[in-house]
Amino acid sequence: MTTINPRRPVLVAAGQHTQRVNLGEPSLEPPALLAAAARAALADAGCTGIAASIDSVRLVRSLSAREYLNAPLLVAQLAGIAAREHVVVQGGGETPGTALVRACQEIEAGTHDAVLLVAGEAWYSRTLAQRAGEAVELTAQPPDTPPPTEHGTLIEFVHPAEKALGIVRPIQQYPLFEQALRGVLGHTPTEHQQHLGRFAERCSMAAQTNPYAWDRAVHTAIEIATASPANRYVGTPYTKLMVSNEQVDMAASVIVMSVERATALGIAPDRWVFPLAAASGEARPISERLELHNSVLAREVGRSVAALAGRACRDAAHVDLYSCFPSAMQIQARELGLDPNGPLSLTGGMRFSGGPWCGYAMHGFAAMVQALRTDPGSVGLVSANGGAITKLVVTMLSTEPSRRFLYESAQPAIDAAPHRTLAVGYTGVATIESYTVMHSAGGRIDNAIVVARTPDDRRAWGVIRDLDAAAHMVDHDMASQQVTITSDGTASRNW
Repeated sequence: MTTINPRRPVLVAAGQHTQRVNLGEPSLEPPALLAAAARAALADAGCTGIAASIDSVRLVRSLSAREYLNAPLLVAQLAGIAAREHVVVQGGGETPGTALVRACQEIEAGTHDAVLLVAGEAWYSRTLAQRAGEAVELTAQPPDTPPPTEHGTLIEFVHPAEKALGIVRPIQQYPLFEQALRGVLGHTPTEHQQHLGRFAERCSMAAQTNPYAWDRAVHTAIEIATASPANRYVGTPYTKLMVSNEQVDMAASVIVMSVERATALGIAPDRWVFPLAAASGEARPISERLELHNSVLAREVGRSVAALAGRACRDAAHVDLYSCFPSAMQIQARELGLDPNGPLSLTGGMRFSGGPWCGYAMHGFAAMVQALRTDPGSVGLVSANGGAITKLVVTMLSTEPSRRFLYESAQPAIDAAPHRTLAVGYTGVATIESYTVMHSAGGRIDNAIVVARTPDDRRAWGVIRDLDAAAHMVDHDMASQQVTITSDGTASRNW
């Protein structure tokens, strides 16, 4: 192998652990689940002494582990790691990407030699216990346990005008992107539903070959696309089989260290995977985005990482895109120059592999390490997305090293891009730009959300509470139809 800078960061190990409580396996509390993934990563390195070499254990924000005094410390102790630093990395779905970037930068700078990153949730077990009225038993840490160091900040991705109408959840937001994308593709609602079934079926097929996937059952395009009592609409056009499943117990871990440390430990070079380059950025809130069918954020982040890596994103032989909803994957693919109908997930995505809240992309990185080891010299691409395509990190990797790891923020280009003005408090007639009909348990329609354009081409929000009108919107193309919006944000149909 060509001589490599001894401070060059390299991924040397990856591990995953899925506890199938739904199939009768015993339930581990969150730190034990996370530690199982960490131990799997330690074993994957194929050498002795690696646990003693870890300087820092960094836990991606885990909702099911937030009640511990110092969750990353407990994970380290359970995994047999005597690290000097224990960190919780705050943020959203982008956090595994930001955590890897920071670890690489600190290793290259000499601040650390070896960092273990871990993410996961025991959300399925937690939900079962809550529904049964049972208390979740937590390992008690001594009262004088020091708190973890914190990196990053929590993500904020909802405009005040959206929040005022209760439009705050991803399931209310991503369908709006999907309907806008449908219009650009020229699909009727029926055609697009069939398209989404085929799209999600490809993810299901990937999950069937992933031993860590939560749902490895065969799901056909017709089953996925058809609303039924077992597969109700959530927010049209999405059925349950199209959206992220957070009801999982799963964790993933990777270890990144300097080439110098990896060499000293005797880790075989055929285990090494090099992060080549990464880029990130943050989008404007939905209210201010020029269009809803595309993403300036993904476009500019893609341009940045491609320039740093010296190769186009489409050159990646292996891809794992953040996959909370089909629109997230399709929009990223289109903006990164990938084939939206090609293989976009190594794992099966967040519906079929599983969506452990902020931690999914760690599974993407773990799967990518294995994919690149089996295809030496090829290039992989992993994306990590937070909010409503609000924060994005795209990383390119290979077993063939570049001279150094490169990172860039694409924020200047994102901020310079044109944007749309929100018509705050707008009243009057507006033309529907996109929409979704929200459903709750049992398939009951709750309301419809509309994003509309005012006569002067500003953006306005409205909620249709007329259930007959909302029901009509489920299977009709409502783009370009008109509504009347009142001062409280209520929208009424003009058709």
